[in-house]
Amino acid sequence: MDGSEDRQRVERTPEIGVSGRAKPEVADIAITRDEIAALVDKFYDRVWAHPRLGPIFSSRLESDRANHLVRMKQFWASVLLRSGEYHGRPVPKHKAITEAQDVDFAHWLELFHATAHDVLQFETASQVIAKAEQIAQSLWLAMFGGVGESPPSWLKGPDYLAKHLQGEVREIS
Repeated sequence: MDGSEDRQRVERTPEIGVSGRAKPEVADIAITRDEIAALVDKFYDRVWAHPRLGPIFSSRLESDRANHLVRMKQFWASVLLRSGEYHGRPVPKHKAITEAQDVDFAHWLELFHATAHDVLQFETASQVIAKAEQIAQSLWLAMFGGVGESPPSWLKGPDYLAKHLQGEVREIS
């Protein structure tokens, strides 16, 4: 694609959940596949260069890096465009990363925030970051949470995240 494609806004009807009630409608995000590709490529360049995250990703994906980027572009297109093209199971994949620590989510989000703001327009970046934070919260709960536990406050926005990374926010156990 040449990057001149129009931003997609897709008309959506509410989905019906298991309870029979309509699932809450998610705000449409005006983003193109080219923007998703640029976000994923730049983000993973930063992840692989990160002193903590890089070795984790390299040890598991270095020989399959190109395929991982394809899958991540499919994942984000499914999330942001509702394309339905990603059919993976991210929770078991992430739970298998035994060397992961909960603080790795803070590093991941820090890189994602910076990359989204570098690649996307402010409003689009903010919407994409909100989705990334929801995903991070779900994965954190799957990997580190207990029954009835809430995700840590530093997974809930850039202000908390920055303070956590600077050691200013500590969770109360």
